[in-house]
Amino acid sequence: FADDLSGRILLNGAPRLSEKVRALYLDGTLRIESDLVAAGGVPVRLSRTFFPSTDRPAFLQEYAASIESVLADPAHAGELCEQYGIVAKAPIATKAIPSCNLCCVTGDEIRQVLEPFFQVMLDANPKSIGGALPGDDFYFGAP
Repeated sequence: FADDLSGRILLNGAPRLSEKVRALYLDGTLRIESDLVAAGGVPVRLSRTFFPSTDRPAFLQEYAASIESVLADPAHAGELCEQYGIVAKAPIATKAIPSCNLCCVTGDEIRQVLEPFFQVMLDANPKSIGGALPGDDFYFGAP
């Protein structure tokens, strides 16, 4: 961000002073925990959460919505494909969209698809995937 917003964020009507970030968490949302000293020397622990989703990452939320939108209105999606230079003419994209198998797969469903592939990669060259199969946290939504 080009602009420092810290001077614009107020705590009880006064600017925050001497904020120190304690921890950052990225698990579908971005949570920042920090300590600061407010006006009058009062210590405050602050926790802020960013991104609209608390149950899946914002990118996946937008990706799934985009796919749903394209499948619901292939003609409009075709027009956008032409407008942004993805295809030369909208009717080509409009006709192709229903056959493109557009989907958003997460959790155990994607794990079942990817894990055999990762196992082949691990067997062939462990360095190619960091020396081990991805853990549970790699598959968003998996138990």
